[in-house]
Amino acid sequence: MEAVNNIVGHLGLSEEQKQKLLMHFSEPTKYGLINALTNLANQTKNVDEQIKLEEFVGQILQSPLKDFEVERYGEG
Repeated sequence: MEAVNNIVGHLGLSEEQKQKLLMHFSEPTKYGLINALTNLANQTKNVDEQIKLEEFVGQILQSPLKDFEVERYGEG
């Protein structure tokens, strides 16, 4: 949830976009986040918005994996 909130704030996404992103964010990993953002971009009708989302996905892909590790409750 924290990752989604950070992305929503960073990209200026609407509440509707946030809900769609959460619907697709089923795997709490860097790649789950990438999949969720890609799905959101595919559902977005505004081409400029699609490009913004896809460029952000590219930034995530280039970031170190440790920047996107998710701690799970009860582990560690």
